[in-house]
Order: sequence, then structure tokens, then C-alpha cells
Amino acid sequence: MVRMVMESAGLTLWPVLSFVIFVVSCLAMILWLYRPGSSAFYGGLSRMALDDGGEKKDRDGAEKRTDGE
Repeated sequence: MVRMVMESAGLTLWPVLSFVIFVVSCLAMILWLYRPGSSAFYGGLSRMALDDGGEKKDRDGAEKRTDGE
């Protein structure tokens, strides 16, 4: 029955299947983004760019302290 309706409407299996996979993957990404406990993780990442932290790296990649120690 479904096959007859899809064929009469001009829909084949691959376009419908790719659309379903696209929608499911988008919903999975949205659910992963808003999962419980993720706000603390993303809040830490957002502060990381502005955080000085007291440690800098010199030209060779070695860490050097800048907070007086």
C-alpha cells in the first residue's frame, strides 16, 4: 500500500530514505546539544577563550608562568 502511494506520487525509496536519515541526524544533534549537564560543559568552553589562567607558552611551546611564581 505504502509502495503504491509512493510510486503514484513519484517518490522512490532513496530520496525518502535520505530525507529520513537527514531529519534523524539533525534531531540527534539537537538532542545531544541540549542534553542534561551540557550547559556546564559548554559554559566552561565559552570561558576558556577569555580565561588568562596564568600560564603562557613561549616560542618553543614550553609553558612559562606569568603570575609571579
